[in-house]
Amino acid sequence: MRGEAFGQAAMLSRGCSVHASGKAEGRVTVPTMRTRIRSRDGYSVEGEGAKRMTIPKGAEGDGLAARVTIPLLAATGYGAFNLIYSGSGAGYLYTLVPLFGGVAAILGFLIWFIMSSLPPKVSWKNLLVLCGFLPYFYFAYAIGFLGIYMFYRGVEHGGSIALLCGGIFWTIFEYRGIYLFWKMTEMAKL
Repeated sequence: MRGEAFGQAAMLSRGCSVHASGKAEGRVTVPTMRTRIRSRDGYSVEGEGAKRMTIPKGAEGDGLAARVTIPLLAATGYGAFNLIYSGSGAGYLYTLVPLFGGVAAILGFLIWFIMSSLPPKVSWKNLLVLCGFLPYFYFAYAIGFLGIYMFYRGVEHGGSIALLCGGIFWTIFEYRGIYLFWKMTEMAKL
């Protein structure tokens, strides 16, 4: 029969229809392609909207966010202290970059945390990517410059205990922050 490929059964098998018609009491909801994609990407399609991402809510989620923010605040405070102590931004890698980079990373993290707990929208995707990379880049800077390079300077200056301890501290402390932020971003994908 001509046109069978466009019948109700063919449409339902492709997931292109919202309601399968029939008797009024026998009407059944069929997932559309959009709801199939959303359910494949980890969002629930029951009810009116998509399920929120799986970042823990309440005290558990806030505690995890605070544990990520503490290393960011510590490095930002280190930059502010060095700026006040030196009186100028002459050593900008020790003063201005930790201070303003930390402020940008904290704001990016807060925007990412708030927006990732809301129902997802395609238009937010680029903003979430940008706000998610700001803390990653800042953690990488803190590990590389405040941690590893400070440790190298401690070795180079004849085993300065203060620089060696500072390098080890910043490397471990900031690694902990980047690891916790990675865990949060992986939770948001599930």
